Amino acid sequence: MSETKTWSDEDVLSHFRIARRPPEGFQPLAAADRELKLYGFPSRPDPRTHPKLAALWQRSLARPLHFITPNPRVDRRMVHRPRRNLSSSAGSNTSTNWSGAFVNQPQSQSLNSVSGAWIVPDVAPPPSAWNGSGWNPGTYSCLVWVGIDGWNGTSDVLQAGTLSQVTVGSNGQVSGTSFTPIIEWYGNAWITESNLTVNAGDLVLCTVCAPTDTQGAAFFLNQTTGQTASYPITPPSGVTLSGNVAEWIVEDPGTIGSTVLDPFPNYGATLFRDVVAGTPEQELDLGSATSLTLVDSSGNTLSVGVIETNDLLVCYYGPNGA
Repeated sequence: MSETKTWSDEDVLSHFRIARRPPEGFQPLAAADRELKLYGFPSRPDPRTHPKLAALWQRSLARPLHFITPNPRVDRRMVHRPRRNLSSSAGSNTSTNWSGAFVNQPQSQSLNSVSGAWIVPDVAPPPSAWNGSGWNPGTYSCLVWVGIDGWNGTSDVLQAGTLSQVTVGSNGQVSGTSFTPIIEWYGNAWITESNLTVNAGDLVLCTVCAPTDTQGAAFFLNQTTGQTASYPITPPSGVTLSGNVAEWIVEDPGTIGSTVLDPFPNYGATLFRDVVAGTPEQELDLGSATSLTLVDSSGNTLSVGVIETNDLLVCYYGPNGA
């Protein structure tokens, strides 16, 4: 898919609202619903219809939290793309940019929330990038996220996650790594967040929700540091959320204006825990999910999604983690 759209920073940022920062000592578990909405917290799930979501909400917000003031910035280089599907069969799919798993909406209602927690992966150039005297230069990118929509007839995606990158200089030596939170409602460019710090090894929880098809929010909690932030968001002009699928994804992203994806790094393995998606009246887990395998343009496997249990998804770099 060619990425030809251009954006102004002002237009992209106009779709984000900075949620009011809670006062010191604010206790989400004891807050009224109107306070949760005011400060950008996910709505309190009903334990009768959404028991896993309710337990996750209770467990996550019971710990001491450090509320940051969001500082979103438009990333002019990177862009997420809806999934490129190559083939599908019962229980599994292959793609040239996504790996992980997805669940389809039930017949009766659209999906409007998805949650997942993972350890931010460290990254290194893949073995194939060694040229005999050093690594091939460039930026190797791995994007881990949860989201709603993006394939099966839809090109909209509401997503939030973490970007892990390793950069190799012209001398063939690794010059640095970076780890960044991202939020996006495609097709606008994504935004990054500098005030919410994530590092390799941090346990991050993301919840993406959409009370309506033109209103959404992304909630981040770095469970290692306690830092948390919320990002209410509206879609680009002419875009509405379908709610036909929810995903937990390790992606090879690309660059605006190019059909070429970034070189994909060796990220080891990423475990998604607390994996759950919801409609207004019910919730789904990996018991009804389909796995995704990421392959390159030659059909070589780069990343494999393996559904271990109803609540645990593991993505491995290379075939069977090799």
